[in-house]
Amino acid sequence: MSFFRTSLVVCTLIFLTQACGSSGGNGGIDPNFDAGTTDSDLLNDASADAIATMDTTAPVTTISSKPNSITNETSASFEFSANESNVSFECSLDDAAFSACTSPLELSGLSDGAHTLKIKATDSSDNVEATPAEYSWTVDTAAPETTITASPSNPSNQQIAHFEFSSDDASATFTCSINSFLALHHETSIFQAVARTPSRSPPSMPQAI
Repeated sequence: MSFFRTSLVVCTLIFLTQACGSSGGNGGIDPNFDAGTTDSDLLNDASADAIATMDTTAPVTTISSKPNSITNETSASFEFSANESNVSFECSLDDAAFSACTSPLELSGLSDGAHTLKIKATDSSDNVEATPAEYSWTVDTAAPETTITASPSNPSNQQIAHFEFSSDDASATFTCSINSFLALHHETSIFQAVARTPSRSPPSMPQAI
C-alpha cells in the first residue's frame, strides 16, 4: 500500500517520466518502475539536458609590465593578462580605434610627449570589459639646456663667488663643478653647471664661466 501511494505521487508530479502506464493490471503502475527512485532523481533526469551556464561577468585586464612613467626610450613593451581564460584583447594607443592585440605588446617610433595605452578584454561569452586597463607615460628625448644667469665679475678680488642658473626644462636637476677650490684664491676659476632630466636623456653640454 505504501509503494502504491508513493508511485502515484511521483506520477502526478512528473508524468513525462513514464513512471505510470496508461492502463494495465498493476492499477496504472509501470512494472519496471524503481520504488527507490525519488522525486529529486526524476526531476534531475528530466532537466539534465536543459542545464546551461550563464556568464554575464566581463573579464578584467591587469597590466603587469610597462615602461617608466618618464623615459627617453621611443619604444615601449607591455605585458598584460585577464582574470579569465579564453579571452581576446584589443588595444588603443592615444585614443586611436581599438584593434586586436596580444601580450607582450611592442610599440616603436613613439614621439616625444605624453602617451596612453588602453587595453580591454572580451571573453568567450562576448562579455566586453567596460572600463579598459590603461597606462600613461611620457617620452622625453630632448637634452635640457642650462643658462647661467648670474656670476661674479671677471676679474674679481672676491673669494666668495655667487652663481645663478636655470634650465629650459622645469623637471631638470643640476650638477655643478669648479676646477679648483684653491683657484678662487690665486688663479682663473672655471664653474660648470649641467642639467639632467628624470627621463635620463643625455645631459646638456656644460654651461661654463
